[in-house]
Amino acid sequence: MGVQAEVQFQGVLNDYSNTFANVDRLLRHQGFSLFDLKPMRYSRGALPARFRFHQPCDTVSGQVIWADVLYLRDVGCPRYAEFWGAVGPEKALKLACVCELHGLADCAAEILTRIDGMEPYLDLLTPELQGRKASYREYNSSFDRDLSLFF
Repeated sequence: MGVQAEVQFQGVLNDYSNTFANVDRLLRHQGFSLFDLKPMRYSRGALPARFRFHQPCDTVSGQVIWADVLYLRDVGCPRYAEFWGAVGPEKALKLACVCELHGLADCAAEILTRIDGMEPYLDLLTPELQGRKASYREYNSSFDRDLSLFF
């Protein structure tokens, strides 16, 4: 259902290195899509930046050298089943949980809208709207009615 990996943007170029280009190509050919990328920056010695943590590791600024990437099955894609096969409700629900765990509630909601009987779970994913809890339907109706509420 998903792959989380650490990839590099610099270094040895060959077909077997864990460069972003190689990992991306491999996973896309297996039916996965990039859902998240968290870059790690490293400043150059000519002008060192602060470390991100209280240890000598990645820095708050500098060149992107590595990244943590998250690839998932994009079952919300309109033609996903045509290319990669249908995903049953149980797997779809698990995938929605993985999305939510990674801060991708919108992606989780998109998956859940394709499964019958998931409205209670959609309500759990829905964030507050102007300081109050709204149902999934109320939240989306508010968006359609008055986009300025989301500024």
